Parts: sequence; C-alpha cells; structure tokens
Amino acid sequence: MITSPRSFALGALTLFLCVPRPCAAEDFHPSDERAGRIAAEGGGALAGTVVGGLAGGGLGCLFDGGNDREWGCLAPGLIGAGIGATVGIGAGVYLGGNLSGANGGLGWTILGESIGLAAAIATLVISELKPSPLLIGTLAYLMPVAGAIIGYELSTSVRIEATDDSSAPLTGSGFGFVF
Repeated sequence: MITSPRSFALGALTLFLCVPRPCAAEDFHPSDERAGRIAAEGGGALAGTVVGGLAGGGLGCLFDGGNDREWGCLAPGLIGAGIGATVGIGAGVYLGGNLSGANGGLGWTILGESIGLAAAIATLVISELKPSPLLIGTLAYLMPVAGAIIGYELSTSVRIEATDDSSAPLTGSGFGFVF
C-alpha cells in the first residue's frame, strides 16, 4: 500500500523503468535501415519540440493568473514552452523510433536527452567565450536531440534466431536492459 508521496514517486519510477518494451518483428536487427530510422527519430524530435513547446507555452499562459503586465504572459509562456519542448524531444524520438519499427526504451531515450542537455549547459558554462545566441540555441537543441537518439538506438534489442538443436546452449535469449 502506498503510504506517502515519496513511496508513490518511487513506485511510479520503478514502473516507468521496468515496464517491458514492445517487441518489434521477429527478424528485427538494429542495423537494418538505421539511417531511415534515425531520420524518423530526428523528425519525431522536431515534431515533439513544436507540439510540446506550443502546449507548454499555452499552459504557461493559462496558469499565469491574469497578471496585468506590459508583456502579458510572455515570461510564463516562454518558461512553459521551454519545459514542453524539452519533454517533447524525448517523446518525439521515442515515438519516431517506434513508428519506424524499432523497439528502444523510453527511459534510455530520456536519459540520453538529459545527458545531452547537461553537456550543452556545461559547454556553455565552461566556455570562456561569449557565445552568440545562435550558438546557444544550436547547442541547447541539437545536443539533447543527439543524446536522445543515441539513448534510443543503444536501447534497441537484438533478436537472434534460435537453433533447432535442443542441446544447444541458450544463446541469443534476447535478454537486454529495460530502462
């Protein structure tokens, strides 16, 4: 029985990380059509960014509280759009990959995106140069997208055909990490 918000959060996290991924076709191999799949994941990241950014911006303005400022709901809308776009990257990569026939994990995708975002922030903080706004935007978008795609691709599982020999050892049992 869940007795506290902390145990509920731990239970939800455990469920999120340990739910098995759906299996693709029996003859799926991660190297099959990888370029097309990565293009689909990149398109999914772009679509997820747009949809998540618009939804987050709208929610930010909705929960603004009706404050009467000169710029209206610009600040809460931008904050909501940033959060929505960040969530949309991982969801878009995962959806694009699954629609193209792969079976990567959502948790690994979001972990890769988070590592990419941390790397972008660290690069901008450590850099002694004063980067242009174009460089900041490029790093802030492309590094999380690259991290999400790498995380998704690394989490795809390989299916190996079983041999007909019943005395053969259990090789290629399909065991893999689910995250």
